[in-house]
Formats: sequence, structure tokens, C-alpha cells
Amino acid sequence: VTLYVFDSEGNYVTTYTETGEVLQNEGYRMQLDLKKGDYRFVAYGGLACEEHSFALLDEPQAGTQWSALSVEMLHDNFSSDIKLHDFYYGTEEGTVTANTYEDVTVRLMKNTNNIRVVLQQVNGQALSNEDFIFTLTDDNTLFNHQNQLVENGIITYAPWSQGCQTVGDEEEDQITVAYAEFSTSRLVDEESHCPRLCIRRASDEKEIIDIPLIDYLLLLKSDAYSDMGAQEFLDRESEWSLIFFLDENLEWQKTQI
Repeated sequence: VTLYVFDSEGNYVTTYTETGEVLQNEGYRMQLDLKKGDYRFVAYGGLACEEHSFALLDEPQAGTQWSALSVEMLHDNFSSDIKLHDFYYGTEEGTVTANTYEDVTVRLMKNTNNIRVVLQQVNGQALSNEDFIFTLTDDNTLFNHQNQLVENGIITYAPWSQGCQTVGDEEEDQITVAYAEFSTSRLVDEESHCPRLCIRRASDEKEIIDIPLIDYLLLLKSDAYSDMGAQEFLDRESEWSLIFFLDENLEWQKTQI
């Protein structure tokens, strides 16, 4: 956990960092020694880890404003095929009065997602993941100080894991499916950040699936959460699964009436 402290005018004050097993203790509290005043606390989870996947563009120093905080996802020329290290964000205001102990809770939101895509053929024929090219595109690599995504360019995600899996007890009833898993940055329901999932046949690179990902993920929202907004649902979930059925030509079986 990395905690940045700003004063009531938004000026940088100091940084506190904690790593290691101590964070596994439910009773752990980060203790701060601050002068009397009003403060803005900004917490990030995952920046200080050796395997971090996100980093500040510029570490704050004397004179830095809270509004200057900016975090970017690490990538290879706007491509990524790794499992991203979990990344969290939270901010809260608090007041320190003289000679007293104040308790401030900063609630963190997870910014990283894992998306598992499964392909199954309707006639039961076995599928191989090597017969398909999986990609996911989005513009979601740069965050401002309020954890909002800023346009930064389209990134192409490739699976960090893919393979085949067989289900069924009896051999004659077994079905082998192909799957791929993507690890992505935050997903938002905005026109300027519209991720698309694309799957092509490897044999001729014909596009068999090309969908607006957000629209399909929101189909998974239960009516039990009807009062919850689309963006809150996307932010609360981080593990997603989608299953597509293919016909004998390895094309998406889009049933219509």
C-alpha cells in the first residue's frame, strides 16, 4: 500500500508505504504523524510491489498538487499479454486535531480485471485454442488523480493464458472446449473507452466474433442489483466469464428468431 498525503489546499505533504506480510493482519493500521489540519489521503495498492503493473508518471514532491497525480499501466508499445498485478485505488479526507488520535478509513476499488472466454462447438466436436486468435482492444491505460481514465491510445490485449479443457464423465459424452484469459485495466461504460473482443480463425484470419465487450458484460448483471448503476457494477466485479457456441464452420452460432 502506498499512501500519499495532501493538505487542504491540495499540496503534497508526505508519502507512507507498507509492504509485506503485515498487511495480511486484519488488525493492521498505518500510523501517521501529522500536524493539526485537514488532509486528503490517496491510497494505491500494488504500486510498491516488485511485480507491479502500474506506476506513477511522476512521484510527487514539494509543490506537487493532488490534481497532478497520474498513473499509467506498464505495456509493451501498447500491447499486453501478461497477468497484471492487482491494482487498487482509494481516496478520503480526514482531519487531525491537536494531541488526539483520529481513525480514517480509505476504501479501495480494484482496477484490474480477468476475463475468461470459452468456445464450444454445438455439434460436440473438439476445439483447439490454437485454431483461434484472441484479442481485446481498449483505451484504458492512463488514470488521473480521481481514478478516471484519460485517453492515451488504443492498447491490444492478448491472452495471458489459453488452452483446452474437456468436460463430461463418459468418453462418448465428453466435450473439449477452447479457452483464453485476458488481464485488463479498468473497464468503463463510456463512448471514449469502448473495449471490443475479437476472435479470428487462425486458418484464414476470418473474424468470427467482434463485439462491444461492455454491452455483453452488463448482460451478466443480475436483476438483484437493478438499483446499481452500470459503472458501479463494472467496478465491483473483477472476474468475468463468457461462453460462445460455434457451428460446424467454426463461426459464432448467433441464434435469431
